[in-house]
Amino acid sequence: MKKLFFLTVFALATLTKATAQNKIDKLVDQFNTVGSASYTSVVERNPKTREVQKVVKVLKIGGEQARQLRQAFSEEGRKETLMEVRRDGKVIESLTTESPRDVRIYQLEHDGSPHLPTVKVTIIVKIK
Repeated sequence: MKKLFFLTVFALATLTKATAQNKIDKLVDQFNTVGSASYTSVVERNPKTREVQKVVKVLKIGGEQARQLRQAFSEEGRKETLMEVRRDGKVIESLTTESPRDVRIYQLEHDGSPHLPTVKVTIIVKIK
């Protein structure tokens, strides 16, 4: 019974940590097929083993989808450490999560206006 309890607590803790990445990842995967979106994905592999070492995804989008992405970053920033940098009239928000399998860096770039003409989301997944 104790094993089941600790296993459940561990699973919930891991699930909570993974929620940040899942919410942003799901939105990027959902929006990359929208007509006005620009999406790029690059996979870096080990030349000898062909195993994936790093994945970089970049999505540029505007409108309602941009607002939803900005809201997702804001919500996850309350759970994780959200770093914000302002440079050259742009705002860059970054989240970093780490799991036993990988390190993920989420970055949202926008102009800071409430109208959000476009946002750029970059996701970097470094496999351990």
